Amino acid sequence: MKVSDAKQIPLDQFLENLGHACVKETGSTKWYRSPWRNERTASFKLSADKRAFYDHGEGIGGNIIDLAIRIGDLSDVSEALKFIEKTVGSGYTIPTIRQELPPVQSEPYYTLVHKNSFEVYSGRSVSKAGQYLLSRGIDPKAVAPYLHDVTFSDKGGKPKKGFGIENVSGGFEIRRAGDWAKIAVGHKDVSVFLASRDHAPWHTFYSMIDFCTFLCLDKPPIGTYNYLIVNGDGLVEKAEKVIESLPVGTMIHYPHSDLSGQKAYQRLLQFATDLGWGGGDRAHLYEGFKDWTEKRENELGLDRKVVATPQGVPGFKPRLG
Repeated sequence: MKVSDAKQIPLDQFLENLGHACVKETGSTKWYRSPWRNERTASFKLSADKRAFYDHGEGIGGNIIDLAIRIGDLSDVSEALKFIEKTVGSGYTIPTIRQELPPVQSEPYYTLVHKNSFEVYSGRSVSKAGQYLLSRGIDPKAVAPYLHDVTFSDKGGKPKKGFGIENVSGGFEIRRAGDWAKIAVGHKDVSVFLASRDHAPWHTFYSMIDFCTFLCLDKPPIGTYNYLIVNGDGLVEKAEKVIESLPVGTMIHYPHSDLSGQKAYQRLLQFATDLGWGGGDRAHLYEGFKDWTEKRENELGLDRKVVATPQGVPGFKPRLG
């Protein structure tokens, strides 16, 4: 399938074939509940010609390629085209019975093959994943207890590798080896690490990399705090379900400063506050930057290119001998 062919597919047909039914129409505009988060009021609309979408909840929009990448948690246009063709087929005929079905969660594009403990070294050298972390200003030794090396496969069964953190659905938030693209293996969800003591406060992060930056800079012993990692701004409702199941306590947030990040943070903060939680945020630690990782990279003079040697992270010592 070519990009030009994909862009001719009406988005209402594409969405409804995935199990997302239109909930209202205003004139020539169709409205849906967001396909990547749960919501009571539809905030996701299609353009009059059904060739573009706009999500009012996150302030983002685009065409069918953008939509496929987001729904399928894909990394590029080629994967999006395969996903679209698999969803609608070559004839683009959509069974109308789909309109009567409730929204369903699509099958994940990547599935887990096996997981191993994270390896900082490969022989006497820093592993490729370790080099990537160093290029982001992160000491791989400090974060290794929370990470896994993961082998996974795509729909075609081709094995791939990466590293990441496990989520509460048994999936993984992954950085894929090679291009280090951010993807999900299995169903996308939030991640939780529990403290080894009672009544420990919670620290909430909005990406895996920000969590890793905190571990390097704050240097808390393992088991000191509870951690909640919201692996994407569209997962706030999943985070709410986790919070709702917990005893009321204290939660410290590390929000992103962009519009989408602030919306996610404010919603989650309000939800926890309504339940009686205390706490706040530590955004003052990286004022002027999107997140703590961006500030860290700036301070270290990093350009996000994967380093060939383990340099740039204060305190990191390579294996000798």
